[in-house]
Amino acid sequence: MKIITVCGSLRFIKEIMEITEKMNLQGNCMLSMIYPARSNKEDYTDLIK
Repeated sequence: MKIITVCGSLRFIKEIMEITEKMNLQGNCMLSMIYPARSNKEDYTDLIK
């Protein structure tokens, strides 16, 4: 198992997520960026923030 860090512009988030998933399923430990899943920040409760 290899530990691999994936980084890049969020412009390519779809491609990054696809590559990360593929390599993870091959048995690698993938470290990728964390980004807000919700586009509207008002959807977050105070507890989540």
